[in-house]
Amino acid sequence: IDVTFSTVLFLLFAGVLAWRGFALAMASYAMNEVSSTGTWDGPVWPAKFMVPIGVLLLSLAWFARVSRDVLFLLGRGDKA
Repeated sequence: IDVTFSTVLFLLFAGVLAWRGFALAMASYAMNEVSSTGTWDGPVWPAKFMVPIGVLLLSLAWFARVSRDVLFLLGRGDKA
């Protein structure tokens, strides 16, 4: 139950974060958004793309954790 419930909650969280993060990053890229502070006027979109990339990496880590838990429950792995 723990694995199922926490996976559902994680999928909701990660799904919304990836969906909205990617939409905001694409909007920033499409308008070529730049920083409005300072004298550099650097692009903002590379930093905004870190959110969906981070969600992807977090999802991979979650998949590894859930896989390890399932293997342990099936008696085929060690609980670390």
